[in-house]
Amino acid sequence: MLTAELTEYLSKLSVKDTVSLIHFTDRIQGIYTYAGYTKSIQVVIDSLRFIPKGNTDFSVALNALDEISRYRRVIIISDGLNNSGPSNDEICNRLKQIAENLNGEVYFLLLNEADSHNQIIQFVSDSENISLVRSLSEVPSYSTNSKLDNSTPDSTSNDGLISTEDNITQASDTKLNSCCTFDWIYVKIILILLLCIAVVALIGYLIYQFGPLFAHASAGAMQRAICLLYNLPNVFFNIVYNILPKSMRSFLAEAMPKKEVFNVGKVIPSSEQQAKALEAMQKETGKAMRYKNGEIDFKPVSKFQVKLKGSLDKNIPETLDPRSKVIKAQEAARDQMLKSKKGRSIIGRYVGKSPKDITVDDYTCWKDDMLNFGKPNHNPLTPHETIDGKYMQWVPKKYHDVSWGGFFHHGGVSLLKSIRNYLAKIA
Repeated sequence: MLTAELTEYLSKLSVKDTVSLIHFTDRIQGIYTYAGYTKSIQVVIDSLRFIPKGNTDFSVALNALDEISRYRRVIIISDGLNNSGPSNDEICNRLKQIAENLNGEVYFLLLNEADSHNQIIQFVSDSENISLVRSLSEVPSYSTNSKLDNSTPDSTSNDGLISTEDNITQASDTKLNSCCTFDWIYVKIILILLLCIAVVALIGYLIYQFGPLFAHASAGAMQRAICLLYNLPNVFFNIVYNILPKSMRSFLAEAMPKKEVFNVGKVIPSSEQQAKALEAMQKETGKAMRYKNGEIDFKPVSKFQVKLKGSLDKNIPETLDPRSKVIKAQEAARDQMLKSKKGRSIIGRYVGKSPKDITVDDYTCWKDDMLNFGKPNHNPLTPHETIDGKYMQWVPKKYHDVSWGGFFHHGGVSLLKSIRNYLAKIA
């Protein structure tokens, strides 16, 4: 019955009317706003089905009317049984203050006639400023002239309905947080515009990041930019790749694997030798080996890794064949390891010395696994430069070197050599 009455009441609102529904027990369960211009009243009705359990504390709802002057009408829907919080006397005084300060009307809709003799209902019944009603149909349309005038609702009215757990209540999964119900078409337009702005901003960022590919830049900057480019999703890769100079695209076609086979996932061996190495690597790490930056990722089987200070390019003297000088980068990485607490501890455990006493000779002994030289478990390491030129890893030769049964790969030095030769041609 009350649901039907509320539906009818809301349907009479003008396009500028709004209704605030404050649902409470001994706490605020929800504050919802319905605008008269909202097309679907049923949205509000359907959101008020679930009836939570709880005591009744009128004070929490009355306190929610923080700006009483902005209301033209307050309708309290309850049985008047306040059994939590302040005393009934305090609640009556608060109701009196609201009725006196409100620049409008106050109604109290009694839900159960059997409760008409409790203190709060008796107070309302005797009040000159609060009208006690038994149905919403008794509440007239709003008028600034008279409470009982049934004229058209004032276009500026703003009703506040306070509903208790005895009344219709909100669904647990529905929230009406705004008096404005936006048409989805406008929301979609806004989202599309935001997406377009984001794409344009991303393209600008990509062009900025890959600037080194367009101009004369250091080989190290180009090395990092190329690896970043090839790790982009195809759509963004194609945007940047297609605006590169023709000479740069030709260079990348020669120096890098095709994008469609870049980072293809699990490593697939190309020979029986590689299959054995792959099986041993997966047994050692407990997981499948994968590609990174277009080549096998040795990090899971590496015994130590350092991030080079500066790029690989900065650690190898200028030469068109950086491999002839790669020892410089390996020595720089060695020195970083010897300055690392973790690196010294690893070497110390191997040679049986205190980390603080570790020397370059101890590093060489660890790297070449000299303690197991000539034994079946001899496992020397090779310094490996990652293809982006950022890291140096110490990888077992049995996985790294083809002559030891490892995987063929280009590595950071090979790409650096290709970049330096390309820059020399266009200089």
